[in-house]
Amino acid sequence: MLQVNIIVTRMLGILKIHLIIDGWMNYPNAYWGNGSYTYSNIPYVDYKMVFWYNNSVEHSAIVSERISDPSNGNYSELVIAVSKWGQAGLYKHGNTNSPYLYCNAITYYH
Repeated sequence: MLQVNIIVTRMLGILKIHLIIDGWMNYPNAYWGNGSYTYSNIPYVDYKMVFWYNNSVEHSAIVSERISDPSNGNYSELVIAVSKWGQAGLYKHGNTNSPYLYCNAITYYH
């Protein structure tokens, strides 16, 4: 069961409506392609992190922090996210440490 909370804010004359969903959806694909979210190539904190497999959304998470990792010489970033793993618990994990490693792409949205 999903619980949905609606928050309406106004900043600089722009009205924004935020939906906060407590729960998970098995098939969220429609929300990533309908204009509700904007693509970003940079994973800022609080952005949505989407795991894709063969052009289908397999999993999503919320970016909680970014950590620079100079160990490989090019300062690539490790993204730490929080997500619900199916019917299991809520987990904090890296972008390379989850049950969804079979996915062939990760994208970010806000």
